[in-house]
Amino acid sequence: MNYLYFIFITLILSVSSFLSSLNFNPSKNGGWYEFFIGICLISAVIMIIVVIIAISNTLIEKQSFRSKCNLIRKYRKDIVNLTNDIQRYKTEFKDIITEMYPQYEKEIFKNMQPQDFDSLSMIMVKYPELKFDGVLNGYVDKINDLLRKIMDCQGYITYNYSQIKDIQEDKWLFGKIELPSDIENI
Repeated sequence: MNYLYFIFITLILSVSSFLSSLNFNPSKNGGWYEFFIGICLISAVIMIIVVIIAISNTLIEKQSFRSKCNLIRKYRKDIVNLTNDIQRYKTEFKDIITEMYPQYEKEIFKNMQPQDFDSLSMIMVKYPELKFDGVLNGYVDKINDLLRKIMDCQGYITYNYSQIKDIQEDKWLFGKIELPSDIENI
């Protein structure tokens, strides 16, 4: 249940009690009538201020929700682009090894599966003579850098997703904020 129902009920009661007090005869009630009217006015003003703050908070949180969803979309696109770059560098790495080091080609690639290219640095460790080639080291460094960037993007996605869930669970917001379908499967 939304906590804002309490605010609306209090506001409705304050306004209705103010309107009903207009039927009283002030001469019979003495000073209590003015006191009662003052309390009604003060509570109505406080409730109006609270509702205005709640509405502005809802608008701010919905904007934050949309921006975090857009950030998740951006990071997912970045991961796809970085993964494509990694595949391109791995292919170039394989081509360079087969062209520059044909004597190692059969030995390196005969038992190697495509997923084995995920550890290019292991190839460099297994064949130390390849380590001295600056071009190959550059490829390994580029791939490791891209892998770090992918891990950073995944961390940002996780952080923003947790922020989105916090916004969704906020009981003080007007209405329910639905999670977009492309963000649901994190």
